[in-house]
Amino acid sequence: MSDRSDEEQKNTFDASKARLFASGAKTGGTNVDVRPWDRFDPKAKPDPKKPFSIRLNDYDRAMVKQLATWRDTSVQQVISKMIRDTTESEIEKEKRKPRAADGGGR
Repeated sequence: MSDRSDEEQKNTFDASKARLFASGAKTGGTNVDVRPWDRFDPKAKPDPKKPFSIRLNDYDRAMVKQLATWRDTSVQQVISKMIRDTTESEIEKEKRKPRAADGGGR
């Protein structure tokens, strides 16, 4: 057990955390290795309580329906796979782009 009080422990300087904070400041404050979606299971079933609406015109809807028919799957599964594949590809492209020193540049 520690002799220090809880308040003293809260106020203790942690050099490793300070260095990590400073390194983030030097690189624009963004850590591309920290991905908010990593805390979720990519194979988890969609939560029906969290629907996502997307408006498609008749042309796009007909294409997706036809693709689902050919693949013997649902429209939802076709769109979900397309979104994941495209999003992962776009994230890789964004990670390769140079960023402004302030971490944004946009």
